[in-house]
Amino acid sequence: MDMMTSRNMKFQIWSQYAPREVEGEQYIKGCIRNLIFEAAAHAMDNPKILKTGYVKQGGEYVEQPVEWERYSFYTPEGLNIKHTTLLPLDKQPKDAPGTVYKKSGGEDTRTLKTDDPDKIAKLMFGPKVKGKDLMTWDGAWNAAHKASWAKKPDKWQEFLDALKGKIIGKLNDGMAVPQEMLEELGLTDYTPPAPKQKKEKPVKESTLVTEGGHRIPGAVRLN
Repeated sequence: MDMMTSRNMKFQIWSQYAPREVEGEQYIKGCIRNLIFEAAAHAMDNPKILKTGYVKQGGEYVEQPVEWERYSFYTPEGLNIKHTTLLPLDKQPKDAPGTVYKKSGGEDTRTLKTDDPDKIAKLMFGPKVKGKDLMTWDGAWNAAHKASWAKKPDKWQEFLDALKGKIIGKLNDGMAVPQEMLEELGLTDYTPPAPKQKKEKPVKESTLVTEGGHRIPGAVRLN
């Protein structure tokens, strides 16, 4: 029996709920619903910019956010506030207008916002949505379509883009995805890449010799 510690068992039961929903003859796993939560958290608000700096792009120094916060959904914990900080270059260019930062490889920390299913539902999808409305993938899918942020074309596209990347990963793993979702994400014709074939290592042969160092004709050892 698997055991898992939790500071909020109510949240764990809710977030780990996995009904065997049938889509045609395929079973839709509960993690598909949680991917909707992850994408929704990404799109539900604009990042809170805490600091700006410079990053070198195409030979020029471009000012951009280097420290920010935004929501993220993490299945084992709940709805978090993710704090991201880019790291400054070890050696600062003398011609830069300010501090120059690395493009990637920053530091991320998470602070729990809430692990209450009803509060998560309300923050993500609106005041009328409750945790019980999001127990299945189609419940979460419908709630996403009705959310206030979904009415903004750029935020809806941000949601679809974030979800599409996650769904492609599941398709590559052979997981079933609802047809309705595939159609809206433009993945109805997607074909997962063929698994990479492992190269077999060539068998090394070594000649067997007697204790006196004489070669034994026709005898080899396979290593």
